[in-house]
Parts: sequence; C-alpha cells; structure tokens
Amino acid sequence: MFLSIITLKSALFISRRALLKQWTLWRQHLPLVQPFYAVKSNPHPALLKWMQPLGLKVDCASPGEMQTVLGAGFQPSDILYANTMKAPSDLQSALALGVRRTTTDSVEGVEQLADQSRDCTVLVRLAVDDRGARSPFSIKFGAAQEEWATIMEALQFYGLTFGGLSFHVGSNSTDPQAFPNAIRQCRLFQERIGCDVPVVDIGGGFLPSETAFAQTALGIRRSMAEWPATQWIAEPGRFFSAPVQMMLCPIVFKKVSKDRIRYLLDDSVYGQFSSIVFDHAKPAWRVLKDNRLRDTATGKQALFFGKTCDSLDLIALEENAVEYEVGDVFVIPNMGAYTSASATTFNGFPLPPTYILEDEQFCTTQNALEALFEDMTPSDGVQFPIETKSTISLHA
Repeated sequence: MFLSIITLKSALFISRRALLKQWTLWRQHLPLVQPFYAVKSNPHPALLKWMQPLGLKVDCASPGEMQTVLGAGFQPSDILYANTMKAPSDLQSALALGVRRTTTDSVEGVEQLADQSRDCTVLVRLAVDDRGARSPFSIKFGAAQEEWATIMEALQFYGLTFGGLSFHVGSNSTDPQAFPNAIRQCRLFQERIGCDVPVVDIGGGFLPSETAFAQTALGIRRSMAEWPATQWIAEPGRFFSAPVQMMLCPIVFKKVSKDRIRYLLDDSVYGQFSSIVFDHAKPAWRVLKDNRLRDTATGKQALFFGKTCDSLDLIALEENAVEYEVGDVFVIPNMGAYTSASATTFNGFPLPPTYILEDEQFCTTQNALEALFEDMTPSDGVQFPIETKSTISLHA
C-alpha cells in the first residue's frame, strides 16, 4: 500500500490504530491520571478528532491552538491554558474563547490575570530538577521555593481560585526519579503553605515506548499512593503523537566520490526533519527497495542531505554505510512529534501529503512494515550533526 502510492515524493501516514494503542497503554499504566494532550507536538485535525471521543482533554499554549481544538469538537472546559508567560492580547483572546483554567509561576502572572478576569482557576507551576532531560524547562518556567508564599498571597489578595500545582520534568527525561522527586516538591509546597492541593499536574516528558513508559508510570503510581491528591492530570505530547505518524522519504539524487556517497532526500531539516533541530530527535529508519531491505555495506561514508539549497541541511551521516539508489525509500516510524508542527516550506519546497489511515484502511503491508521497527533505535554508525542537547537549566 505505502510504496505503491509514491514515486520520488515523500508522504506521511497518520494512524488511528497507533493512537488507540497509546491510549490503551495510558489507561493501563496511569488510569487515575487525566491526560491533557499537548497540542503543540502535533495539531493535525484528524488526530484531534480521534482524541476527543476517547476522553482526552487538551493543553494549549495559544489562542490559535485553542481555536484548532474547539474546531475539532473540544469544549472550553476541556482546555488547560498551560503557558505561564502570556502576552496581554493572547490572554484576552483566551478569555474571550471561554477558557478559564490556566497556569502561572509569578506574582506578575497573577496580577496580569487579575487585570483581565477574576473568574479563573489558576495552577501554580513549580520549578523542579530537570537535569535529566534533553530539553530542560525550569530556566524559563516554574516558581522557586522562595517565591511560593508571595504567589499564594497574591492569588488570595486578588480573589483568584487556586486550582492546584503543576510541574514539568523536561522533554525526553531519562531520570527515573524525575517524577517522584517533583511530586515530593509538590508535597513540600503543601506542607510549607498549609493549603489543600486539589489538582496535581505532572506535566509531560513521557517517552512513547511501552517499556520506558511502564517504568516511569510505576514510579508515579507509587508517589500517588503516598499522597492521595483530589485529582491528577498530565500534559503528554510526544507519548501520543510520535507513534501515530510514519514517514516515507525517497532518495531523489545521488553522487559518488572516492570515499563517500552523497544522497539527497525528499525532505529536509527545515521540513519534517525539523525534529532533529527543535526536539533533539534521532530518527531510526529502514531503507527499502521494492519492499526489500538493503543490507550490503560499502565501506564508504554516506551523507544524507535535505533537498534545500543549504549546506547545513545535513540530516545524518553514516560510516561504512550500505549503498542506496535513487528511488530507494526511507521508512521512518515515530515521526509524529515536533515534525509536521514545526515544518516549513523554506526554499519553496512544499510539505509532503498526509494520508489519514482509519482502521479499515490497514493492510498486511503496514503490519509488515511496523514489524521492522519494534524497539528499533538508530544504528551506532549514524550521526546527526545538527542535533544538540540543551544544557541550560535552572539547576545547572
């Protein structure tokens, strides 16, 4: 099905079945945590349309995202305005759309809300240790311990409703203690302030693989059992969006020199591979020709360039690589998070078409392709020169 519909053009496939699989995993491992899907990771209308009947709610950072989810069938009460630093015009637009639950991490944020509306429920976002994440957040978001009391005093002074606490351990966190430590920080807040905490928002940063998620969820459940808060919510993004989208990307040009081969792919770091730049992604792939894997190494270095006229548009390089041909197709799973959402048409190249796969459209070919990628990681010989890990953290 897949290879038959493309020649030398890329294509994306969004799978409802993959979303249902992630939803099942969430309910299995974190049944008491209500997920608010982080729309920024992938706002495709089909994905949002599938989520709404399942009972997911949504985390939006802008009025634009709010309008998108309202168009997909969500209600204003389903939206968490999870952005602590807001432009005045954005806050006004959100209030006009009927959104009344938001986050703050400063006295200035409380004052801004009070100037616009006292009819808001406010979650206070705490700064937590996020050094184990590839993308730390606490340098920008979160209240330090010495700021907790003054924020709560401001909420009380202006008559705004305290809705609970939130935090984010950072994207792609690999620290198994990140969530338990952050939840202990919330308990410390309660002890110091001496107030009820009606909601604890454990944020995002969940890896989409079943093994990694199960381990993370176990630590969260243990912390929840020690502190029975009224309600638990979360803001997963990539957990739901990454596995639902697969990309097929053909080689469109090739040139050979003595010790290396340069390939041109039908996409770029300005397009779907923007995840390498903005999300520190390291995509794993298989390369197929007539539905067969290429597997004979050449001893040469392979450089995989994007199709823009920019020499920095180097997607990946591989040592002792297999030799490919024009028309061979890169099949790349887990391309749903921070790919389409940040892709551009730089240099005048259009975005690839997207094919929406409902349940009845699945076939034997896709099942076979999916089997290639179970627990797959990038080859040790593959490097992503433009990828860099963010090292800036409040706790660095």
